[in-house]
Amino acid sequence: MLASNTDTLVVITILAVRLIVPLFIPRFPLPAILIALVVDAADQTILQKATDFSLDRYQSFDKALDIYYLAIAYGGKGMNDEAIREAKKAIELKPDYSEALNDLGTRYFNMGQYDRAIEYFNRALANPLYETPSLPLYNMGRAYYQKGDYLMALAKYDEAVVREPNTIILPLIEKDRGIASLKAGYTNKAITHLKKSIEMVPNLVESHYWLGEAYLMVKNRRDAAGEFKTVIRLAPDSDFARMARQKLDRL
Repeated sequence: MLASNTDTLVVITILAVRLIVPLFIPRFPLPAILIALVVDAADQTILQKATDFSLDRYQSFDKALDIYYLAIAYGGKGMNDEAIREAKKAIELKPDYSEALNDLGTRYFNMGQYDRAIEYFNRALANPLYETPSLPLYNMGRAYYQKGDYLMALAKYDEAVVREPNTIILPLIEKDRGIASLKAGYTNKAITHLKKSIEMVPNLVESHYWLGEAYLMVKNRRDAAGEFKTVIRLAPDSDFARMARQKLDRL
């Protein structure tokens, strides 16, 4: 039993490293790619010597992950067409590759192809072993928001929190919950969600701006002015600060 537990721990550790390291490639391309290459060179040797794990399925995953690395590298360089091409290759090798599916959906989202993005986010969620379902659910909410379907956006944000209550992106979900609630006419709910996002990340400029807008909707001019002033203090050269100044001039 001990050996089985040890095998599982080794496999999970290797998979975690191989999945997490690529996320740093766009920001730290050289060191992240070097680490990825080192792990890529050593992973199967470690599995053979330290575990009784079968390499057949891992080798298929290994090839897909190598291609996914390339997709992320292309994306980090702004080469979106190449990134999409490589992500699709990775998915051909591993159809339930949720990370690649979510990444591909995000790229279509950034291109304004919201229906296609939603298709890939749903495919990412179809894998019952996917450990971070909040990511495609949040992204799906953003896509529905852009389509003007605020109630469906809220449903996806809510599902993200239910499926993964402690997700690292919870401040962003609360922010977008607030914005979608405001657009859907649920002003008091919007204020609640925006306040929650600010409690978690006090310097979240966008949340302060939309909280100011929500206060205006309920005729709370004093608190609205306070939020707009906070936006200007935190990010004086931002578009949100420009809009906040315009709001203050009208108060």
